[in-house]
Amino acid sequence: MTEEVTNLLAERMKKLRKQRGIYQRDLADHLNVDVTTVTKYENGQRKPGFDTLINIADFYGVDVDYLLGRSDTPRLDQEWFNKLPQQIKDLVSEHNIQYLEIARIAKDKEWSKEEIKEVAKFIEKIADRKKS
Repeated sequence: MTEEVTNLLAERMKKLRKQRGIYQRDLADHLNVDVTTVTKYENGQRKPGFDTLINIADFYGVDVDYLLGRSDTPRLDQEWFNKLPQQIKDLVSEHNIQYLEIARIAKDKEWSKEEIKEVAKFIEKIADRKKS
């Protein structure tokens, strides 16, 4: 984990805790760690392990990608994914494309259904080229 990611994680953890009116002790109890460990996470002095990172994300109800700065969307809900056109879902299945990544980008960029369909056509075109 780079220093930049560590600092962003620390910033987002602190922001989430304050937004929710939660004490460091609450998170520490959930993670089964000492409060000083949570303080160090929030100050960027310590990096949580993978399992702990998942537990932190679950505790706050956000995606790990949000905590690490890979997305500015705290949580992408399944209901939103279900609204994507079937064409995208079929492409994902057929070509083993990262569905969540496409959905994340579409939501972050606020693409319309028409824009999503354009992306689907583009992916199909590339996939067809690879088949030949």
